Amino acid sequence: MVVSIPTHDQWKRFKKTHGVESNAVSSVNVGKALDTFHKAYGRNFQKNADAASACYKELATYLAKFPDKSHGQDTLDKVVKLCHVTAKSSMDTAKKQGLF
Repeated sequence: MVVSIPTHDQWKRFKKTHGVESNAVSSVNVGKALDTFHKAYGRNFQKNADAASACYKELATYLAKFPDKSHGQDTLDKVVKLCHVTAKSSMDTAKKQGLF
């Protein structure tokens, strides 16, 4: 499965492109969540799903608390949804293959 969830560096570039400062939402660390996701992602479907789900929760919290909705809102929405879809598809694939 191709991983399309951005890396921490891609996230930083995205924020810079859209004029979003570091720690725009101080209570959420998206970079850490992205690092954790990419570190965990591999052949273990349960770990993939757990990592994507955790990343989704962090991004959803970030999006909900983001102070200015005009900065790349559509792209932020897509990234959040992608994490959710990745978690779900990892679990669905594992179940179809009888891994759970």
